[in-house]
Amino acid sequence: MLSDHPATLTEKAAQLVMVRLGSNLPPPVTAEADAVRVAALLDRCPPGGLVLFHGDRTETPATLARLQASSRFPPLVAAATEEVALDVRAQF
Repeated sequence: MLSDHPATLTEKAAQLVMVRLGSNLPPPVTAEADAVRVAALLDRCPPGGLVLFHGDRTETPATLARLQASSRFPPLVAAATEEVALDVRAQF
């Protein structure tokens, strides 16, 4: 059940934190493979946001929707797109 606002000090502090979903660092981990870890974190103490790394445009939207729906306080989602921007520029 979703509540309107974080109530405890821990919940309030957690809302100031954004955690990584996926990783481009060796060894790379897709957002989908990291979803179990993040789901457990969202259940334990929901952070305020997720920073998406190494997502897949066909699978990641469903993964994000599942994670947001499972959290007491749906997180803001940001994407780290530096690598994508560099790949696109390299093609020109």
